[in-house]
Amino acid sequence: SVDALAGKYDGKRVDILVNNAGITGPPADQVFGKLNYPVFEQVFRTNVIGPLKVAEAFLPNLEAGQQKKLVNVSSSEGSIGSVTAGRTYFYRASKAALNMEMKNLAAVLKGKGISLALINPGPVDTDMMKGAPKSMLRSKEQAVADMIRITDRLRVDTTGLYWNYSGEFLPW
Repeated sequence: SVDALAGKYDGKRVDILVNNAGITGPPADQVFGKLNYPVFEQVFRTNVIGPLKVAEAFLPNLEAGQQKKLVNVSSSEGSIGSVTAGRTYFYRASKAALNMEMKNLAAVLKGKGISLALINPGPVDTDMMKGAPKSMLRSKEQAVADMIRITDRLRVDTTGLYWNYSGEFLPW
């Protein structure tokens, strides 16, 4: 389906491409000692393989664009340096893998004048956060506004950074 969509937009420019893939997988399937590996594969396909495929399929469109920005929705859960407790093995591993593959891709795309960012939007009031206390969730509107603010700051010489929604950087 990614190739079909890219074909539909063949020859069109894309200034900003946003990869917003993210599924957590049921927490009950991520209990150590009872890990559900088919669920892990599904989370990995969605959160890691999907964004790379989209970036690859739309590379000609980005190259033709004026702003040439590739934004990836990451998560603070993908920060290896921030781990203090074990939870959601599949989601965390997938977001750490996304960060690595996109950091790697940033080095390749820099020579093409394309800037890339990994952005943690924070805990946002979406289906993925269903069940979390509303008081700890950020509105979709605020999360998007923060992502736009960060995207506006992207430049080729700062490509490949791991941003928090606050505008600060997260530890890898």
